[in-house]
Amino acid sequence: MIGRGFATVALLLLSSLAIAADKCGSLERMETALRLVGTLYPTLRGAELSIGLAEGSYAGGARPVDARAFEMKIDNPVWHPAKLDRKDERHEGSTTASQEQQQKREVPLLLTFNFIDFGRGRHKVECHPVQFLNNRPTKMLEDAQAEINAHPAWTQAEALEAAKRHGLRLGPDDEQAILKLVPLRELSTFFGTLHVKRTKFTVTSEHEKDVAYSFALLSWVITAEEVGTTRALEISVEPFQGTIVGLSEGDKQDLLH
Repeated sequence: MIGRGFATVALLLLSSLAIAADKCGSLERMETALRLVGTLYPTLRGAELSIGLAEGSYAGGARPVDARAFEMKIDNPVWHPAKLDRKDERHEGSTTASQEQQQKREVPLLLTFNFIDFGRGRHKVECHPVQFLNNRPTKMLEDAQAEINAHPAWTQAEALEAAKRHGLRLGPDDEQAILKLVPLRELSTFFGTLHVKRTKFTVTSEHEKDVAYSFALLSWVITAEEVGTTRALEISVEPFQGTIVGLSEGDKQDLLH
């Protein structure tokens, strides 16, 4: 349920490129976070949404944040604009019924943004997220992971078949389909020119399977170098709906060893 402190705002997407690292403050980082949401979840563009912010683990109420590391909750609006007649809707470019249905499936979103780079002894506030995480897994993913975790003796092939029964759409043979889903050109406005160096689909973790912990991963990870720099970006994609659920930037030698 949306907290009282949530502000109802239109999701405004900026078309400018990422701001230079020595010229951004809290407002620019917040603008960048909203622009990234629109890039990763385009069906939310132009929609009325409720957006709440919190520092650390989301506790249900909006409160001040300094926009270096924060959580954002995006949900359906508490305010609904007056209905327009059909003629006005065409001129206003309102969302279609199918877009509204897709939007309802995507929210609520619990998103984590971290602009602080702690890598290799650094403590630098960047103008783009160093870490991004969508903390709301799909029910299909959760159900598949639960079944696989309950059968630690299963082989990788058996675990994969179980995932397919739960609706896995993008498995280890669908690398090209996954790459088409990743908006590299748009992400380059945040991280600079990106060049894919590695793709990997993981069914279960490689370490010893312990029933006390979740070892079922079911995730695609695309690793791209940030051309002309010593940095690289890991892009995590959920394979049931093909949604980007994580971004992690780090040193090339660490991510591409």
